[in-house]
Amino acid sequence: MGQSVEISWTGDVDLVNINDIRGEIDHALNTPDVEQLVIDLSGVGFVDSLGLGMLVYAVDSGGTRGVAVSIRHVPDRTMNLIRVAGLDDILPIDAG
Repeated sequence: MGQSVEISWTGDVDLVNINDIRGEIDHALNTPDVEQLVIDLSGVGFVDSLGLGMLVYAVDSGGTRGVAVSIRHVPDRTMNLIRVAGLDDILPIDAG
């Protein structure tokens, strides 16, 4: 049976740390027997367009590898940005 991997981001998700974040996503998706990746945004204060792009990247890369991706604890400010960008139908936001 496959496993679930969770990554939690804190602080800002922007140009300064986007390469580190992409590395975290790739590492998590390459974990042996991973079936689900959960991205926890509870500690995030700010997300720019690159950060939104990384969320889309995670979902697309997960789909290519057969890994379900979900995003949880999305701060209101970030959720508003997701809606404005029209990504609320694309990103699997876990409301729970």
